[in-house]
Amino acid sequence: MNFSYRSLQSITLRSLVTVGLATALTNTHAASLVDNFDDFQYVLSTSQPASGPLVIGSSLPGTVTRTMSITSTGQNDSGEMFSEAGILSISSVQSTSTSASVIYQFDGIDFAGFADAWLIDVTGIDLGATFRLIANDTSEFQFDPISQTGRYIALFSAFSNPGVFGQLNRFELRVSTSNDTDLTLSALSADRTHGSVPEPGTLALLLTGLLLATKLNIKPSRT
Repeated sequence: MNFSYRSLQSITLRSLVTVGLATALTNTHAASLVDNFDDFQYVLSTSQPASGPLVIGSSLPGTVTRTMSITSTGQNDSGEMFSEAGILSISSVQSTSTSASVIYQFDGIDFAGFADAWLIDVTGIDLGATFRLIANDTSEFQFDPISQTGRYIALFSAFSNPGVFGQLNRFELRVSTSNDTDLTLSALSADRTHGSVPEPGTLALLLTGLLLATKLNIKPSRT
């Protein structure tokens, strides 16, 4: 099949516009990763009940530190929590209950400017656990008892004082377990779950692509 220079230009332009539209439509924003639990930290309920603050890797601006602590009703380090290789693990033995706390310190970040919810990825759990989220020591949210794996979403608007997310300095994830519960988390993130608007640069690219697509009679594919 023979192609003229003009037809090749048209095909190339169509391909670029299609790729550009797909990129603009699918990558308007990404979740802000607070903690992927790659940085090692370890606590035991008796011999080492607290650790930190530890500076951790995060996609958030400024310095993010993490402090861990754990208590247990049992003896001889019956409660354990550690972060390593993308996993936060909390476990207890000897028919005891535990209260584990993970505290993050931020540089006064405006979370409300880029997110409207916390995302907690639970990758393993054998029995029930209670998750309590505390922002700036004054605003709280508590999930119903969790007993299954999955992504759990806590909307900022569901907290007792949503206004704190305009300048968040401290956030605590408090997990209470009982009856030898073992659980693991893989990530803590903040994201906009609805009503998201593309960033100005992306919006300009999207509008330009749509204009060219209209002239070339191209329909953006949905992925």
